[in-house]
Amino acid sequence: MKVGGVWLFRGTSVPISALFANLEGGATVDEFVEWFPGVSREQVNRVLEHAAKSAARTRMRILLGASSVLALTAKTRKQVAVTVSMRRFST
Repeated sequence: MKVGGVWLFRGTSVPISALFANLEGGATVDEFVEWFPGVSREQVNRVLEHAAKSAARTRMRILLGASSVLALTAKTRKQVAVTVSMRRFST
């Protein structure tokens, strides 16, 4: 649920960003659920699953972008390489 531009765990006033901040700070999922009554372990698992899927989609987009560059013709790749090299030395 989104309130005032901030995503919250449904039925609580706990921002989802609090989960990531606590995990980055070294907390466990069990500790987080204990510290924030109203947030269930199932909700946390769903958020983490969604984040993992989102990260995988982002990686796939990056890989697809890279593969389209690799699909360029040799001539075009050479032109791109020359342009990149010239930019490095012109700064």
